[in-house]
Amino acid sequence: LTEMYSALKAEVELTKATQLNHTVLDSIRESDHILVCGQALSHCVSSTTIDMIDNMSGEEHKVMLLEDCASSVGGFESVGEEFKKYVKEKGGKVCVSTTVLDEL
Repeated sequence: LTEMYSALKAEVELTKATQLNHTVLDSIRESDHILVCGQALSHCVSSTTIDMIDNMSGEEHKVMLLEDCASSVGGFESVGEEFKKYVKEKGGKVCVSTTVLDEL
């Protein structure tokens, strides 16, 4: 057994079914903009987004994290803040839902 915080792959890839899902990733990459939100910022959202960014070289700028549409698990707020820094450092944007359309 392995945990899957990411929607794209397991924490420990044991079988083909737990490895990076290229079909889903390729489908996401077809988008001009990738709006990211959900629960929890510190765990599932960050794991999925990091897996996505790490596997879409040259397209990181498409990622737009809606920081007001996600929150960290209590006690893990610093992990969520580090994740937001990561998104920015990789070329993605961190924005809010009320102004995201202005940034497209």
